Amino acid sequence: DWYVHRDGTLCSVDAHYVSPDNPALSDVVADLCERGGVTDYDVTALASDIVRGYPITQPTDAAGAINVLQQVYFFDMPEWGNSGDTYTKIRAVKRGGASVLNLSDDDLVDVDSDEDTRAQSVEFPRKLNLVFLDPDANYESAKETAERVSENVKAISEATVSTAVVFTRAEAAPRSHIMLQVAWEEAAGTSMVTVP
Repeated sequence: DWYVHRDGTLCSVDAHYVSPDNPALSDVVADLCERGGVTDYDVTALASDIVRGYPITQPTDAAGAINVLQQVYFFDMPEWGNSGDTYTKIRAVKRGGASVLNLSDDDLVDVDSDEDTRAQSVEFPRKLNLVFLDPDANYESAKETAERVSENVKAISEATVSTAVVFTRAEAAPRSHIMLQVAWEEAAGTSMVTVP
């Protein structure tokens, strides 16, 4: 059994100390992949992010543990490889990067219905609360709130996202704003296109 000492040092029950360094997100995801039996993966895109802490307090599989990290570090884990490959390869891709493919109208197939769907205004969250563990508050839960006001859309709902990942308030604040922006984009609706 392990615990975190007041000075931030990770200790075992018999008081052996482990370095308090914060591991790279890539190291944490790689460890989870291997625990889940995935050996062919590429997580180098995650090397610049650090993980201050991530207690896994309930039984879960590796995919579930990685999903929690994906939600607050904004990355995906798509499969890739040639169709002749005999095993699955997984690669971490940060969201918000450069476009890998540009489609023009000529690349799309015409369909009968070209309608966008738009959510009702109450589905657009006005506020998003990110609840996280704060190392500066003795790892107690803390909350950072992002709010968006629009003259064009009446948004009255409030959403709360809780995570077991450890962040300082300065790290959590921009994440809550990004999560609110994503929630608005998702609530704005989708348009369906068919690629030939």
